[in-house]
Amino acid sequence: MMSEQVARNSIGVLTTENRKIWSHHRHDLASSKHNGPCLEIVDNALFVVCLDDAAPDNIAELCANFLCGTYSLTNGVQVGTCTNRWYDKVPISLLSLRQSITFISIVATHRLC
Repeated sequence: MMSEQVARNSIGVLTTENRKIWSHHRHDLASSKHNGPCLEIVDNALFVVCLDDAAPDNIAELCANFLCGTYSLTNGVQVGTCTNRWYDKVPISLLSLRQSITFISIVATHRLC
């Protein structure tokens, strides 16, 4: 239940949408007097830091978590470490796991200009 509640409040998950849908969400957020300034903070950041509570069992799970985050649907809500990512950011993310493994992810994004 806790992971569902966190996921419902994880705005970064909107950045997983296709570019056209995300651009509409982004426009709505930027127009909001509460969300606009927060979106500007993320936009002005040099990179994103993701602190995961994941404990991958093998190298494949580790790589999948670092590159895409973990995900599943629980009662119709997307949960997992993918909800704390910001895929519309400069393609550099610093990720850290419970075991103190740190990874720098450089991936292609659909950043809006």
